[in-house]
Amino acid sequence: GQCYPDRHNTSSTSAWISCSENPNPNSFRGNSHWVKYDFNYTYELSQITFWNYNETDNTNQGLQDVIIDYSLDGEEWIEWGTFKFDQASGSSIYEGDLGPDLNGLFAKHILITAISNYGGECYGFSEIKIKTESFISDTNEPLVGVELSLSPIPADQQFTINLETEEAMEKLTYTIIDMQGKLINRKNVEVSSNKISEPIIVSN
Repeated sequence: GQCYPDRHNTSSTSAWISCSENPNPNSFRGNSHWVKYDFNYTYELSQITFWNYNETDNTNQGLQDVIIDYSLDGEEWIEWGTFKFDQASGSSIYEGDLGPDLNGLFAKHILITAISNYGGECYGFSEIKIKTESFISDTNEPLVGVELSLSPIPADQQFTINLETEEAMEKLTYTIIDMQGKLINRKNVEVSSNKISEPIIVSN
């Protein structure tokens, strides 16, 4: 939809719009106007930039108050919070606005549910951009040439990463997140062999 870096046009065909409520992926939200994003991998998310519905004379269909939920599996949803988006200008040089900063939240799915708009009959927006810092591959994918285990499971205060590879490693970076998508631990480890056993503190 952008005809210039960070600008959005005024065409209705370059925007998402919902004119009827549908069952929300988060059943707690009931029937509503919503958009769900599946990133395929778990990403570390930060700053959101948002372009509201920018069709000239119909910017009142833009989202105003929204609820943002996130998920690691697409089934269990966690509420991040509510946010208010500014109304679009209806101009062809509209450059959007900064949205919320997710502050390093890890998620595979983001769900935006509209609470209100600016008075229009439908609910829409033009574009969204979410800055990512890193990603974690799906744990169901096979690790070629790598044996990885954690012990003990479940862990209370501390657990240990045991990693062995076919070839010697020089450096390893690991990231540990909890079931809420919050960062527990991240560390760069210097190694000189194909094995590592690293203790991880879960909580104090």
